[in-house]
Amino acid sequence: MKKHLIFLSLLLIFTVAVSSLAVFSLDSKKEAVTITEQKFKGDKSLVDGLTVTSAITLDDHLLWEIDYTLGNDPRLNADFGFSLSELEYYNNHRQISASVDLNIPAGCNTTTNEPQKGLAAVYRSLYDSLSNGGEASKRVKLSDYYEYYPLAFEFHMPGIQWQGRRAQGYTGEDSYADVQDTLSEYFKIPVMGSTTLTVSVSRNSSGSSLGFGMSYDGDMYSANTASAHTASTCYFTVSPFTTSGKSVDLSQIRGGYGIYAIDYSTPTSNADTGIDADSIRNVFALDPKTQVTEMMVTKDSSSLVALAKEEGSLALYVIRLDNMSLAEKFTFENQSGAYLYQGDGFIMLYFGNNLALVDMRDPKNPTLAINTPLEHLDTMYDLYHTRDLTQAVFDGETLVMCDFLKDRYGYDRASFYVAAYTAYGLGFYAKYECSLDLNRSSAQSSNPSPLGEGALKIERRQ
Repeated sequence: MKKHLIFLSLLLIFTVAVSSLAVFSLDSKKEAVTITEQKFKGDKSLVDGLTVTSAITLDDHLLWEIDYTLGNDPRLNADFGFSLSELEYYNNHRQISASVDLNIPAGCNTTTNEPQKGLAAVYRSLYDSLSNGGEASKRVKLSDYYEYYPLAFEFHMPGIQWQGRRAQGYTGEDSYADVQDTLSEYFKIPVMGSTTLTVSVSRNSSGSSLGFGMSYDGDMYSANTASAHTASTCYFTVSPFTTSGKSVDLSQIRGGYGIYAIDYSTPTSNADTGIDADSIRNVFALDPKTQVTEMMVTKDSSSLVALAKEEGSLALYVIRLDNMSLAEKFTFENQSGAYLYQGDGFIMLYFGNNLALVDMRDPKNPTLAINTPLEHLDTMYDLYHTRDLTQAVFDGETLVMCDFLKDRYGYDRASFYVAAYTAYGLGFYAKYECSLDLNRSSAQSSNPSPLGEGALKIERRQ
């Protein structure tokens, strides 16, 4: 025992010594952090005085906090630190607020003799026909078992993690059933006769193990929900189309097709869902050929922004939340996907190879301030990456954005780019190479990297 204690003590002393040596070695180089500008285009005055701040880590314990002021008189400040515990990563990834999807059982209860409903009855029939080591399958029309698409509702708002099923510690089975039944009764979407699927059941040789399977044959309906929320209300949509683009019958949805709202509050007990199902309502009517793909509530909670596809074009709806009236609708000719980004007082939209910016500083009178080709991104991967990670500021005339650059392995580096756009297009673009990126390895754990998705920001300091 004494030898064991001596060994542990020596190990601890060695660990602290090595850690201290590593910190000393890196700390002695912290002042050597440099950033080199590689300007590709434009007028540097468009970014003069803006500061880019980044948090860079190595091995989740070493941290560099770097401030770089842009312009004709650039200034760099790099602070270095060490944490014994793992650093907590920043995260600005947008979470969904609600989702709606099909609720078709992939299996059945094999221990009861009670009749089962829907496809569970098909699974049970196949199960009863099997002996040990056997398997069976059947192709069925969904409309033979369901009049309306069975839907499952999930909500993920602050204080609410309700997945339409029993969560750990949840005791309110009646409350759960009431919410599910109320919403299912509201959203009646008839099953299309062309919807077919194949269900299968298998038993192993001893009969001790079962396998249930289900596959869709061709066209299928998926609700493809877009959603957003305020402090007390969740807004969401359902898709008007099948996976192949066929229109479904939305006429039996009680409030008609559109953007729906449901109120919520923090659950008061384990028997409380927090969802006020009776408050479900259509707050903004839409044409059945309009499919909303993304929504967000503006930072000042004044507006609901909805991005939608409309017969070969994109539409951006800006809806006032105080009365759910349309403040403005912007239409863009485009067939490809699009992404939204929200900054302070503006909404940025990427679509195809284009960039558009809606000035939201007066939420009652939003205006299209920029609509120009997107010149500084090279690939669609860069565009997708931009969706959550780009940081941007807008002063009423100039949009300035920045993001981390990637290494040849596809990982974010400590280096970054800055791009500035005006109504006339790209006015400035430069890459800023950080000395922490020298001699990068193929092993990502050996490289300095951003401390999460929110490790970069750009701002104009007073």
